[in-house]
Amino acid sequence: MLRGDGYLPTSGAVPEPGCSSYAGRRSKRLSRKCPAAKERSARRRCRKSRRMCVSGCATNDNLPGAACDVIEHATHLDSKKQIPRNHKHVNQQVGGGRHDVNRVKRRRNNVSSEHSTTVKRILLSTAGILSSLFISHSALAEPFPSDFVIFTVPGEKAVKYVVPSNHKDVSGTNAAGGKVKVLIDDGLKHPHGLAFDRNTQALFVTDSTAQRVYQYDITAASNEELTATAQREVARNVEAHWLAVDPRNNTLYLTSKTSNMICSVYLDDQDGACHVIYQGDTAENPKGLANIKSPAGIDVDGHKLFYGNGQEALTKGSVMSATTTVGAVPTVNKLPNKAITETVQGVCASRSNVFYTDGISNLYAIKKWGGTPLVVSNGLSAGAGCTWDGDGAMYVADSKSIRKFPANMGTLHPVLHLDLVANTAPVADVAVFSTKDV
Repeated sequence: MLRGDGYLPTSGAVPEPGCSSYAGRRSKRLSRKCPAAKERSARRRCRKSRRMCVSGCATNDNLPGAACDVIEHATHLDSKKQIPRNHKHVNQQVGGGRHDVNRVKRRRNNVSSEHSTTVKRILLSTAGILSSLFISHSALAEPFPSDFVIFTVPGEKAVKYVVPSNHKDVSGTNAAGGKVKVLIDDGLKHPHGLAFDRNTQALFVTDSTAQRVYQYDITAASNEELTATAQREVARNVEAHWLAVDPRNNTLYLTSKTSNMICSVYLDDQDGACHVIYQGDTAENPKGLANIKSPAGIDVDGHKLFYGNGQEALTKGSVMSATTTVGAVPTVNKLPNKAITETVQGVCASRSNVFYTDGISNLYAIKKWGGTPLVVSNGLSAGAGCTWDGDGAMYVADSKSIRKFPANMGTLHPVLHLDLVANTAPVADVAVFSTKDV
């Protein structure tokens, strides 16, 4: 017999009017006497929580209060669905009580089984969807950006590259350099200076013996492989060792220590001519600019040109800044208010600093607007060319290795460790190709 507030546990039991009990997972067991006041409270809680109401716990001789306790407790058993230890004794005293307890257990087991099966199906379906999404995302995702450090090896007449490793030992420095690979090993006599145009992915190489500057278009075949197109001549009849490229006006700037001058090549003209913009003293021109003496490393940041003097830097100036604006009167200014090295080799500019090497052990830094230079590191063997990756790292050629150090220095300070990027034959200059720029 069904009631509005629940179901009748036994077919033979007739509940007294107003007698019911409430069973819920968090409810306390009701009194065996089931007074009418608790029935009303149970009904309200039952309607509110939408849980099972068990009615019929009462004073009927065929259904003593102990049986009500067993049935009520069976409706909110834990996940193990255990029956109280005294249920056998109760069932022996109550006719039909055992049947009702088993019915409650079966109903609960069926619901639990169906719920478990549904949950498993949902989980499997969700896992399948997530797996499909992960696979499709992996298939469509672009390769992880990689930096390739490109460098010249004059003794091998080659241009090589390496992918910097992120593995470091306990001291915080790279435990081993990356694997060096050959990029260009044909058509060069004495490769020296490098410059890379991030806008066009063009690599420029100076060959002082051939008195040429060559261009190669670079492509990343993968995160570990670079390829170069066929050689193309962009400048001739200039014995240049160092160069820089200005993407704003598609211009190369070259330094020639033998001619004691700085010249520019306008790539759009495609005539290979290098036009002198800064000329120092020579036998033919003894009244040249006083602040140029065997110019070496050179870099450009889109606004100014920075170059170093390879000789007499203590008197001529170690690092100079010059104008690059087309049509403007060329001007040269000393950056350091006091030169601290006689020789400058590599020069490279970051966002706010200019770094340079002296060809031996020292790496210097100075602010672009001038000031006093600082020795960033004195741990090099024979510091040569250097370059900025356009982000937060500088790379420097050091005799038979390539080193890396932070570029973003708001306040100039010494660097304790220069990370090892690669061990190789003697290196002249470096450049960086990044797949982030493609």
